[in-house]
Parts: sequence; C-alpha cells; structure tokens
Amino acid sequence: MAAYVKLLRTIWQDADFKQLREADQRTFMLLISQPDLSHVGVLPLTPARWARLATDSTLDSVRESIARLAVDNYVVVDEATEELLVRSYLVHDEAYKLTNGKKSLLAAYGRVLSEPLRQLIETMLLRVGVTVEPRVTSTVALSQQQQQHHHQHQTPAASSSNGRTAAITAAALELLIDYRIATESPRNPAAYRASLVKALLIEHGNTIERHIASHPEADPADIAGRVLGVPGLGNTTTPPAPDWHADPHCEHCDGSGIARLDDIGQGTYGPCECRRTEPYPDADVIEMRWA
Repeated sequence: MAAYVKLLRTIWQDADFKQLREADQRTFMLLISQPDLSHVGVLPLTPARWARLATDSTLDSVRESIARLAVDNYVVVDEATEELLVRSYLVHDEAYKLTNGKKSLLAAYGRVLSEPLRQLIETMLLRVGVTVEPRVTSTVALSQQQQQHHHQHQTPAASSSNGRTAAITAAALELLIDYRIATESPRNPAAYRASLVKALLIEHGNTIERHIASHPEADPADIAGRVLGVPGLGNTTTPPAPDWHADPHCEHCDGSGIARLDDIGQGTYGPCECRRTEPYPDADVIEMRWA
C-alpha cells in the first residue's frame, strides 16, 4: 500500500458523515489510514491495537465506535474471521483507474476470508467495472435452504450463471438505493437504506433476473437505468426486436418469452416453450415486455 490514502475534502459536505459523532469520524479516518488496509477496504479486526493509538482511547470505546459505524453502514464486521470492511473505500480510492489497478483489486479480493464480506465486495467491484469470477456461494435472492435445494439440482454452468445474476442484481439495486437516498433526503439515511435493501429485492428481483436472461450482456448500470428507472445510467438506445414471438396469454411467461425453469432450479429463467417465429394472432394489442 502507498504511504498515504485519499481523503476527499467533500467528506465535510456529506450530510451523513457530519451526523456522526466526533469520535466515530475519527475512528473512520483511523481505519482508512491503517497500513494493513487492502485495496478493497478490508483489514484485520484489531480493536485492542487501535485503542493504543490515543491516550484517552480504550478497548471498549473503540469497539463501541466501530459498532456505531456498522449501524450507520460505514463498516461491516465479520467477527468469525476477524475482518472489517470499510464499505466505500474501494470506490473512493479509485485504484481501479490505475495501471494494473483492477488486478490489484482482484488480488486483494482473493485474500478476503469472510464469505459475507466477499459478497459485498463483489457488488462494489461490479460498480467500478471489475468482474469477479462467479462462485456458487454468491447469491442474493435465495435463502440458505433454497440455495441447498438449488445447487443440488443444477449444473455447474447454471450455478455460475446464477452467481453472476445475483451479483449484478445486488449492484443494480445499490445504484437505485443511492439514487433514492440522494433524491429523497431521508432523515436517517442509514436506517432508510437498510429498509430498502430487502424490500427492493422482493419488488424487483424477478424482473431483473428475467431482464438478464433476455439481455445477458446487461451490466448493473444498464439494469439500473432501463429496468429500475435510475436516470442517467445505462444504455438508453432501443434494443433490436427479438427474432421470436411469445404467446401474450401464456401462463408460464405472461407474454414476455422468458419463463421460470423449475426443472433446473428455483429462480432460474430461460426461453419459454411458447416462443415461435410467427406472430400470435392478437399480439399487436398486447404490450410485449421483452425489453
């Protein structure tokens, strides 16, 4: 790591950061200036060592400050692996813009032990244009029980595809949440963000998955702009019409041409059997939802 870190002056114009206690602001700056902070914002959880960096710090005061930062979504802690993630670090540090910067990010990501932290980092890496090789354990929409059933009944290729879909979904929803917070100015942004995560996944998860199934080249910005309605993001050009037609009354795809493939696994989508080259008789009066 370099002998210095980037601290943007605009941090003092950030309403959320100014709402933090003085002690918590100091803890945040302490964390991002540690010599063992990785390029993806992860460092060993060593509160006892950090407590020795000021005469009036104690182990309890440092732990309490980190806990408050976690509640406000500035850091994420995994006690099991004794790792701490500074969530926004890799985005604001902009190492991805440097020569070999993306390789450095992937190398740092590969050294993270915590699976929950790895999943969070994957979504942030996607936001800066760095793609991680999908893993079976990368998931957003499925519960642990659903995952077990899902992975027992699908091929490795399907598992890899679903991992990528989950990561892209999470990254797109993060862009929507950022936009909602910026435009709605909630009184407690951290609590509002936490309330949105699950609600937006339930509301948009299947729609995003179907869009990715029919547009496999879509990235988080495309989905945030085209599917979630975040202005100024993604490719706004009209996609070419498909070379197939779907039954507007099909009970499996509802006219979209993309159906759930339950025989492969819950949550997996693919071409519906109703697709054909000739238009259906009343297709001209049904709004096709392939885009």
